[in-house]
Amino acid sequence: MWGWYRRSGHAPDHEFLEFVPPLPDYLKAEWVLRLFRWKGDEVRDGEEVVVEEESKGGKGEESPSGAVREFVWAFRWELVKILGFAVVWIIAVFVSPLSMNLLLSYVQDNTDTRVSPYLFVLGIFLAPIVSSVAYQNAVYRLGQIGLRLRALLGHAVYKKLLRVKAGGGGTKNEEEDEEGGEPKKGGAGGGAEAVGRVNNLVGTDIDVITSSLTISLQLFGVPPKLIVSLIFLYFLLGWSAFVALAAILAFAPISTIVSKKYGAAQEQIMQATDKRITIVGELVAAIRIIKMFSWEKSSMDKIYQARQAELDRIVQRAKVYAGMMFLSTGVPVAVTLTTFAAYVFGMKRPLTASTAFTSMALFGLLREAVISSTYLLSSFMRARVSLGRITRFIADTEELDSAPRKFEGDKIEIKEGKLRFSRFGSKGFTLEIDKLEIPMGKTTIIAGDVGSGKSALLSALLGEMHKRSGEVRYPARVSTSFAAQSPWLQDDTVKANVLFGEEYDEERYHKTLHACALESDLDGFPDGDQTRVGEKGLSMSGGQKQRIALARAVYARSDIVLLDDVLSAVDSNTAAHIVEHCLNVLLQDRTVVLVTHFVKMCSRGIAACELVVRLKDGKIEKQGPPETHLSPNGSRMLRTSSSHSSFVSRKGSSPKKEPETAEQHHEESPGGASISLKVYQRYFSAMGGWAFWLGYAAVNLTAHVFMLSQGWWVGRWVNASDRDVHPGFYFAIYSIIQLASSISLTAMYLSLIFGAVKASRKLHQRLTKAIFGAPFRFFDVTPHGALLNRFSKDSEILDTEQVENLQPVLDYSVQVLFVAIIISVILPIFLLPAALISAVFFFIGRLYIRNALAARKQVAEARSPLFSTLGDTTSGVVTIRAFKREKHFATTYLAQTDRYNQANGLDRWLEERSDIVGATVSFIVGLLALRAGIDSGTTGFLVSTGLEFTSRILYVVRAVNKNELSLNSVQRILAYSDVEQEEPDSEKGKPPASWPQGTIEFDDYSAKYSQDGPDVLHNLSFTIEQGAKIGIVGPSGCGKSSLSLALLRFIIPSNGTISIDGRTVDSTNLDALRSRITLIPQDPTLFSGTLRSNLDPNDEYDDAVLWQAVQRSGFAKQGEQGSEGAKGVSLDTVVQSGGSNFSQGQRQLLSLARALLTLLLLLYIILDEATASLDNESDATMQTVIQVEFNDCTNITIAHRLESVIGFDKVLVLEAGRILEFDTPRKLLESTESRFYELCEATGNLDELKEKVK
Repeated sequence: MWGWYRRSGHAPDHEFLEFVPPLPDYLKAEWVLRLFRWKGDEVRDGEEVVVEEESKGGKGEESPSGAVREFVWAFRWELVKILGFAVVWIIAVFVSPLSMNLLLSYVQDNTDTRVSPYLFVLGIFLAPIVSSVAYQNAVYRLGQIGLRLRALLGHAVYKKLLRVKAGGGGTKNEEEDEEGGEPKKGGAGGGAEAVGRVNNLVGTDIDVITSSLTISLQLFGVPPKLIVSLIFLYFLLGWSAFVALAAILAFAPISTIVSKKYGAAQEQIMQATDKRITIVGELVAAIRIIKMFSWEKSSMDKIYQARQAELDRIVQRAKVYAGMMFLSTGVPVAVTLTTFAAYVFGMKRPLTASTAFTSMALFGLLREAVISSTYLLSSFMRARVSLGRITRFIADTEELDSAPRKFEGDKIEIKEGKLRFSRFGSKGFTLEIDKLEIPMGKTTIIAGDVGSGKSALLSALLGEMHKRSGEVRYPARVSTSFAAQSPWLQDDTVKANVLFGEEYDEERYHKTLHACALESDLDGFPDGDQTRVGEKGLSMSGGQKQRIALARAVYARSDIVLLDDVLSAVDSNTAAHIVEHCLNVLLQDRTVVLVTHFVKMCSRGIAACELVVRLKDGKIEKQGPPETHLSPNGSRMLRTSSSHSSFVSRKGSSPKKEPETAEQHHEESPGGASISLKVYQRYFSAMGGWAFWLGYAAVNLTAHVFMLSQGWWVGRWVNASDRDVHPGFYFAIYSIIQLASSISLTAMYLSLIFGAVKASRKLHQRLTKAIFGAPFRFFDVTPHGALLNRFSKDSEILDTEQVENLQPVLDYSVQVLFVAIIISVILPIFLLPAALISAVFFFIGRLYIRNALAARKQVAEARSPLFSTLGDTTSGVVTIRAFKREKHFATTYLAQTDRYNQANGLDRWLEERSDIVGATVSFIVGLLALRAGIDSGTTGFLVSTGLEFTSRILYVVRAVNKNELSLNSVQRILAYSDVEQEEPDSEKGKPPASWPQGTIEFDDYSAKYSQDGPDVLHNLSFTIEQGAKIGIVGPSGCGKSSLSLALLRFIIPSNGTISIDGRTVDSTNLDALRSRITLIPQDPTLFSGTLRSNLDPNDEYDDAVLWQAVQRSGFAKQGEQGSEGAKGVSLDTVVQSGGSNFSQGQRQLLSLARALLTLLLLLYIILDEATASLDNESDATMQTVIQVEFNDCTNITIAHRLESVIGFDKVLVLEAGRILEFDTPRKLLESTESRFYELCEATGNLDELKEKVK
């Protein structure tokens, strides 16, 4: 162990784990799960993970508290060994005061004994060593059990997460399936509520539980210490010892009441923390849309409010803990005073040195037992709260319960089915399918208006809806794959996302890439298919994300392929390519269920299409062969067979964002090798500056003067008793000192906690402000899990551990200083061993802290992937279940848990060596006292103080080390508080109130996403006149989104300028620029709350204006034609996180309603096919609203649907970030050689498009 410490102490942080001994097999999570046969422990792929009996019968046997009991039984023999070490530890603890009593009796009586007094000194020396070795062995073994308990509880939470219903997982007491339409089905299965809750369970609650297990040994030691101390006190003090027992029992009920209050305060804190992390997770996930709309201030205010509520509860807990602390210090004071009073005044006995200091040592053990029991009870109350939260999550969270049944047939069937997204409550969307038979080996098209239930039908086929009646049946032995409407991707390479755990088949893989039109995109990426897609696919364009998700579904060796509107995010040529090469070739012999608005193109273009199903209001309106559903109005993009392939092969490859290479991918930096002085300075400054620290220093010094005066005054007392001085005076002063000590210690704690809460508030605010002020690129390269780690675990350490670790540093440092001074004054020769001992402790401490910091950083770095995996699983659980990849993800999670657990045992190393050094100090002090011939009172004071000196040095080293470990979280928070910021607003950058009027000019403009990245826009020069309607078209990844982001200063210009009304955007304040440009993004984002809060987060409009915008957008028609307050939607309609209780199309209409609120602004932008998810009627409605309501605005529409822009003033054709063409649609169509003509021809509707040209 020593050699490992020296080697690892000189290793770079990134190589630290190479020196840390690997986890033995018996500590690995997989071994723990094999050991247990707890019901449902093994995660299996597919429908086996769904247990219908549990959903019908309630909790069943699956209870974490029951699992903990089983866990204890499984390790009973290990616990017996721990019990043996604990017994040795307890016995050795009492050898020191016994040896002190014998030594002081010898010095006091000055008589010869049959036993050498040096043996008593030897007892003082050896007892702490034996006690330490036994204790550290017991704690180390408990720590190993704790690692296994962490694996078990973490697996239980993750297993539940894999089984929870999409949408976040409601409970029996919640009606999650609110009115307003169908939930979003796709990769996104959970909302921010689920992410925040699960992150808190894994990142905080499980830590609390395992920590309480480790310190349970101390609780075990409390009763023996109390009992044995009282027995020894009885032999020393006679019947007056029972007075001590009576005093302890008198305070017991008060302690119980305060402990319950502490538990209640802890529960309130965890609830407030859950709420804050939920809000943070939701807002950080939507940071792009927040910055586009300039909503940073209102978003930060929401976080600040949640944070303040959390800190208020932390202050309440601190007040309760202060009461517990006063009791813990006051009870020993009362015990000591009443016992001494009974002994001196009741029994009329003199207080000798051996009696006084041995009693004080025993009272010290009593005090330690009472104080530790207070701390331990508070820890166990926290653990109880945490275990209860995990129990409720596992027992009450709504699970899937409607896995499709298997039967021996050749089709997929739904008979008399009534399905809902939640089995609780009576409101919400219901899918009612009387009879549907989907043929195997053929393609079935699902069509219908927005909110008609198309995605819900796929959810029913996947078993993601609660079945109220009827049957959903699959042929036996079939597998499924799924591509969601909102594509879900992992933060991995393109290749890894396509394979998704499947074995690599080179021929199949390249055929899939070609069929999904991904080859040209990969050719343009710096690392090809090894390019990382970014978290949630953020490095890819919408079309690229959709095609990667499609490729994943196609590459899987599945019998049934469910595709949810996969053609909406791609241009017409790419859609035609996918129909011909993917749906007609690779999927021709597989069962395909395709949700689409492009009915005509798909039904005519897909040879295997046999059935078209049209839904309305959750019911089948019509079903039959394709020809029965074709009409002139249904035409969308029927391709010709001539021109599209060549276009796809040469289309631009410039992605939406500069894609991340493996080297560019940001791994979380754990910080430096040690905590810099600047971190201390910034934290201490945040606590209150010089005024605070001067006040705290005064309270601290006062408290320690009273504490150390106790032993000194008793020494005077016992020496005075030899001269028959009346003890009343000494007893009165001693009582005052004891009482003042308790009060000052409590005041010292309260003052520190108030300073720490102030620091927590300030640092959290700085972090929030920095994150919301960071540029776009920061979020492209920073994992979402790392951000959540700062706001969750690091913030929890800032709130709790940091002050708990700082307080003993300040406390024990002053004690060590005082004790060293006192002993050196009385026994000057002690200065030499004191200096030597301090140097040894310093060496041990620095060696320990380097390794401990590296270990803590590795643990912190390992925590972020855990959070990312939890977030990925929550948002992608539908896709994971559809592909039957539950076991793969569970295995990944267990491996990450093992990495999180790897660095362990460092504290044990430090404490053993510190206790040995501490025992050596007491041995030296005892020898020096014997040699110097000092009186018994002074000897007792020196020996007891010497014991305090060594223990306090140990506490200082431990506290400093723990404080640096917790300050590592502060350092990480400060590092993210110092990230690059967007340019702040200035008076010079404030535009006139009348700006903008709507004229836009690009002058030789080029731009890129990072300073060292390649240009994604190249030398763009064109002008958009005020009030003009401009369409921007081109293949996926050609730079359309980059152009719109350039207008809002989200990317970095490398050449040229963009001017609006003669004012360059670079010279305009960001808030003014972004708030005066209205956007409808490709991926509409909604927040948990109501329609009102989503439409108007800044509370700028009254309800009448808001409702008018809802009606004009066409969204109100989706609520059963209801008006406000009627049966349909209203401004109070609940919106779940991400808008998961609305379809994609409905969310897009709400985005239009947002835009309608900003009609006073004269620039209007639609990003990336804003109408892609709408049916024909809704699309026409939206286009009409745009034309009527925004007639006087400059309108820039980015579109794949050429029908959306064919009537515009001009069309801009982009390819690879360059302008290919820019002219009126009429002129572009006049030339058969133009790229725009080629695009129109590829739709199959060339004549119709020509008729619509102005």
